[in-house]
Amino acid sequence: MCIPFYAQPQAKKSVYGQMGKEKMHYNMQRWNLRQASNANVFSRLSLESVIKEVYGSIKTPDVSMYLDRKPIRVSGVPSADELIQQLLSKKGGVFPGVTSALYPFQLRSVCKMYERESSSAKVCVPHFVHFTSPVDSCYYYNTLDHGFYTNPEIYSAPKGGILAENMGLGKTLICLALICMSKHEVSAIPSDVLLHDMTHTNPPKNLKTLAELCSMTIAQNSLSWKYFAEHLPPPIVERLNNLPGKFFVAQQLQSHLSTRGRQSRIETSTWKQLLLTGSTLVIVPENLLHQWNDEAKKACWHGCSQEDVHIRNDSRLPSVLKMLTILALPQTRPSRS
Repeated sequence: MCIPFYAQPQAKKSVYGQMGKEKMHYNMQRWNLRQASNANVFSRLSLESVIKEVYGSIKTPDVSMYLDRKPIRVSGVPSADELIQQLLSKKGGVFPGVTSALYPFQLRSVCKMYERESSSAKVCVPHFVHFTSPVDSCYYYNTLDHGFYTNPEIYSAPKGGILAENMGLGKTLICLALICMSKHEVSAIPSDVLLHDMTHTNPPKNLKTLAELCSMTIAQNSLSWKYFAEHLPPPIVERLNNLPGKFFVAQQLQSHLSTRGRQSRIETSTWKQLLLTGSTLVIVPENLLHQWNDEAKKACWHGCSQEDVHIRNDSRLPSVLKMLTILALPQTRPSRS
């Protein structure tokens, strides 16, 4: 691998004293693009030009890898990859369950968002910049210590992302389609929290029936029973809706006591109950509540009635046991709670 002289350790200090950071970045970019050594000296770009260049370099979501795979026949609940492949194979912008047709770019955005929500990818830390040398060797430049490495630092990227489409391109419809795409999923118990088993604290007084045991097992293991809700008897669906899974986490409470000028702190642990639900909480600006309400009515999907959508601007919230599909609140509502 050919490394320029300014990347060598013994020359770093003298080089950094002779050229500024901007020229350093310019030379790195020039070398990465394999430009000649007598290339024109870099020129300062305005902030507006830099922003336009960055915005123009953002690529559209790439989901072509799903189209190159062989069709998958799913007998049970499809995985995220299988569900994305099925959606991309459909023609005419038809999105299962949503009454409004989606444009191709909207469908790609929905699939990419679902991919980001379903799995956590291993990515390179932001301050490591990838470069390819003139001999096609890969290396990474660390912008913090100005060193060059063959293996960068990697971390698990958080799930989710930012939908940054321009105004008027249907971001609300894209989000509603994403909710529809994942409406059969139920949140799972996090693996990184300290759980508390309340079985021995509050033992059951009566033996549970087989139906109750099955419902509790489905709820506690976050099984996607809603995917088969249309084929289940209504009493079973009602029982599963009214019996969400739950878990308990420790909630530390601190109290300060003053004794003879000395302060002592007493910590006590209480257990907070959290419910597992497939509902989607949407926090929007107050002036956009009507837009979400209108879009939800127009794009209301099969199997989701208006009773499943709660879009309110007041302090009244639905019952905890009423498992809604969408709960939309203004930005000021959580701060008042």
